[in-house]
Amino acid sequence: MVTVESLLEQAKSLPESDRGELARRLYDTLTPIPEMPPEWANDEEAEAAWQEELQRRLDSIADGSAQLIDTDQMFADIKAYREDKRPK
Repeated sequence: MVTVESLLEQAKSLPESDRGELARRLYDTLTPIPEMPPEWANDEEAEAAWQEELQRRLDSIADGSAQLIDTDQMFADIKAYREDKRPK
């Protein structure tokens, strides 16, 4: 029987470029995030969207609506998340 775990083990034996290609292909099979188009028409459109998002985030910091955490807490949260997601 094919399992995610067995597929992962097989994929890990591929060269890095093949793993990247596999990851891209798998990602393309997922439902796109609703607020983001699956592809940008061009680099300028993508850059404009990122600049808009950056400005939105900067504005939320400036007006106090962003919930900020310090870097020590951020890294602790990431570490805890990764440890929780590790296969047991």
